[in-house]
Amino acid sequence: MSTTTERRAKDGTRRGMNANSAAGRKPFKPGQSGNPSGRPKKHHALTEKAREHAETAIEVLTKIAEDETAPAAARISACNILLDRAFGKPTSHISADVRTSLNDELENHIRHLNGLPPLALQAKDDLH
Repeated sequence: MSTTTERRAKDGTRRGMNANSAAGRKPFKPGQSGNPSGRPKKHHALTEKAREHAETAIEVLTKIAEDETAPAAARISACNILLDRAFGKPTSHISADVRTSLNDELENHIRHLNGLPPLALQAKDDLH
């Protein structure tokens, strides 16, 4: 007899198990793929059709970008698309403040709960 209690969902299945799967079974045997047919196949015909119209699309975008009577938003959008295709989309930069450790964050949280200023602000005040 087990001393641990098994938690069960309202429908009687073990917690964390899909209601449609048999309880206690492993989903796949060792060495068996979960997706035997592989990735879905690309629609090569659709891709080929789009590529046939690529030159026309570039010409239309160029005409919009050069048309001084077109709305500014349309011209800017056309320019952005052309630049993205020519040079690739610009990379995104992520900034993060990694100067504090988990211990510092915990200490600041405890200080906040006790009505005290955070350590970083206290250190700045000490310098002045």
